[in-house]
Amino acid sequence: MNPTRLILDALRLRHVQPFNGTSRAWVYAEEVRVGTGWRTVPGDEMDDAVRLGVEQRIDAFAFHTWPSKRYKRVAYEVKASRSDLKRELNQPYKCAAALALSNEFYLVAPTDVLEGFTLPDEWGVIEWTTTAQQRLIAPDEYEPI
Repeated sequence: MNPTRLILDALRLRHVQPFNGTSRAWVYAEEVRVGTGWRTVPGDEMDDAVRLGVEQRIDAFAFHTWPSKRYKRVAYEVKASRSDLKRELNQPYKCAAALALSNEFYLVAPTDVLEGFTLPDEWGVIEWTTTAQQRLIAPDEYEPI
């Protein structure tokens, strides 16, 4: 099976387990669009601020449904290859919408994909291993919009 699909399935299981056997505390979705429609800007007129509205997607997004948990919102960016991660790091605006809409943002990737990269402080990391174990590195705190 595709490594990205395996990771997304595990993230889904992390958030859809019933609480106390009765209800789910989280709402979980994949490929979440950050806008309501398409927006195109010709040529070089597109700057980072405009790109935020251009059909960006968050790989996985979960939010807690309880007021006592302050409706916590968590965004996940899944990377299964080093080239995909490098592309993401070279285009910092790509994760700006996820950071703006969430309380926590995590990059989820196999350990070998992460080796040698320096990640932004506001990104948390979930290292994915072949045995499906996870190692969580919490992000620095930040305030979403």
